[in-house]
Amino acid sequence: MTKSIKALLIPAALLVAPVSLHAATVVQTANYSFNNTYPSYDSTVTTDPVIPSSFFNHSFNTFNTALGTLDSVTVSWTFGGNFTATLVNGGAATTSFGGAYSFNGTTYGSAGGGGGNGGGPGTQLSVPFSLNGGSFSATLTSASPAWSAFTSGSTYLSTWDNPVTFSGTVTNLNYVANGTETITYNYTPAPEPAAATVAAMSALMLGLRRRRAGI
Repeated sequence: MTKSIKALLIPAALLVAPVSLHAATVVQTANYSFNNTYPSYDSTVTTDPVIPSSFFNHSFNTFNTALGTLDSVTVSWTFGGNFTATLVNGGAATTSFGGAYSFNGTTYGSAGGGGGNGGGPGTQLSVPFSLNGGSFSATLTSASPAWSAFTSGSTYLSTWDNPVTFSGTVTNLNYVANGTETITYNYTPAPEPAAATVAAMSALMLGLRRRRAGI
């Protein structure tokens, strides 16, 4: 009888240990949309960007440490669009963009892109543009200088220093652009004891003790 009770005590002790859980994620997304029409646009006169860098600013919530241990953060960006215009004097019309990505002012990467086309006077253009490679992605760990942004305070500021410029002399410029920024927290959930199983084993042990005592 002693051996049987001892054999049951071993798994009961093991069950008190935390349950091993699989990795989990928390996802946040920011969408950037721009649509503007200019009756005429001459880049030799207009020096301001079509879209200023301040357009690509967004505040995200920091990671909730009560959920578990933050292992890494995956950051993904997409950006692109299309412009239509009519060339005044012929030549080319182009758009370009690019710059550094930052969290609370700490840079973690950079990307850019653009597009363009040309023709003679009066040529009507429809030009797509996008990030080089179509998208940008980076996975940050605790070794990254930007890591503290994810766990300090309640929010942090994400920025893309990306003035979008247009070059050319055109009329009827319609400029449409869309972008998406996705922040994914990859974390290990806080362990929880297998309470229900432990309770069942405790009841079983109590029953064996009562049987030994003849209760």
